[in-house]
Amino acid sequence: MAVELERKPVSTTPVREERYLTFSLNGEEFGMEVGKVREIVRMKNINIIPETSSCEKLLMNIFGMEIPVVDMRLKLGFEGAAYTQNTCIVVVQAKNAFHGLVVDAVSEVISVKNDLLEPPPYFKDNANSDFFLGTVKIHNKPKHLLDIDKVIGMKETGKNLPRA
Repeated sequence: MAVELERKPVSTTPVREERYLTFSLNGEEFGMEVGKVREIVRMKNINIIPETSSCEKLLMNIFGMEIPVVDMRLKLGFEGAAYTQNTCIVVVQAKNAFHGLVVDAVSEVISVKNDLLEPPPYFKDNANSDFFLGTVKIHNKPKHLLDIDKVIGMKETGKNLPRA
């Protein structure tokens, strides 16, 4: 006798479709709400801000102002890496301010129905996992969707993310 498993949505809210800009970090795919993205710029010279965490830097003169820039590899607990020709800065508006997010490469924009989201990856010993909205598989590849407001507000994880 075969047992059928019921697939339950992560959320009990009505089904709706959201768009996400996907990007890669350390060979993993992530996504953020398109509505938060203001601009994607090629990698520029970034000055280190003294006395800040290792993932925070400073990008000068975007939109006529200095905005904080965060290396997303370091923010999410991955090893740092040399910037390549694909490395870019995604400028987002989060936590009522502009922020630059350094990512390995921007991939694509995807549309996701919230009932297709799987629970976020399990993080043992890590209280910061609430910045994940969930994971969606596209062509059998997981894309981890992030709540950028929470990512900007969190401290560095100091731990590597689980592999899919």
